[in-house]
Amino acid sequence: SAFNKMTHLVSGHMDYTWEQVRECSKMWPQIERLQVPFNKITDISLPMNTLENLIELDLEGNSIAQWEEINKLGTLKRLETLNLCDLGLTNISIPASQNLFPSLQCLMISSNNISKWNDISELEKLPKLEELKFTNNPVQDNLSVDTVYYKVICRIGTLKVLNRKIVNKDERRSAELEYLKECGREWLEISNDEALKTNFVAIHPRYPLLVKKYGATEESELKKTDRSIVSSLLRVTLQGPDKEVTMSLPKAMQIKNLLPLVMKMFKTGNAVPTLCRKSSKNSKIIVEMTSPLKSLDYYSVEDGDEISVRW
Repeated sequence: SAFNKMTHLVSGHMDYTWEQVRECSKMWPQIERLQVPFNKITDISLPMNTLENLIELDLEGNSIAQWEEINKLGTLKRLETLNLCDLGLTNISIPASQNLFPSLQCLMISSNNISKWNDISELEKLPKLEELKFTNNPVQDNLSVDTVYYKVICRIGTLKVLNRKIVNKDERRSAELEYLKECGREWLEISNDEALKTNFVAIHPRYPLLVKKYGATEESELKKTDRSIVSSLLRVTLQGPDKEVTMSLPKAMQIKNLLPLVMKMFKTGNAVPTLCRKSSKNSKIIVEMTSPLKSLDYYSVEDGDEISVRW
């Protein structure tokens, strides 16, 4: 066959099903990179012995709502990169006992319907996962880029790159300690119920590992109000042309991190909006926030201020 030595194939927008892809794969026994985006793949059928050399698989834009179908790919022992963007996925559930995806290093799950942080915790079961692309899912709605970053890295211990940002060691430590404190409060409430504790560990698989790493948070500390976090937040109103949104934002948030959040909330498309601070204490004070690397604090944004959004 002329395809015997082919290692890379791109076949998008062809209306193929997985069964057809698998049948055709008999012609390319050496295939390592397979890109079949935007086809009519709705399920994954077995066996996959003809695809055992796969290192990279791109399924973007197909219609696979259930993660149970994705788990069938977990038997591909050489698979390192998997693109699952825009599939309509609603959940992530990985059986720990089956040792699935033993070589997976890079996973892309943007533009799906994932609505629970518990699903992201499931990715801790991927032993070699180092890079994750995770944007535009319901669980991220109304959260800043920084908040999403911290909520993800504390849940996946092996992660080195998130949305093309290298995971900083100090940021990881900070995120993990805060997560440990959050989990500790709930753990304290259920400490006398073994069934609830078992369920808790299933939902928060990293909690026991973080307790070993840092030690359990003192009960007295868990009951304290974290004034440092409260005092670092600003309550502001984002005022667009036809709607307004009031929310809390960190004083240290940079304009470059606020802009993507604003663009999504106000649906500006590709247009980058202009942000202006309007003082709640003096209506004559209007400051255009033009530098992407400067923070809200730099522009003297205060509680109750308005940030106008125009594009």
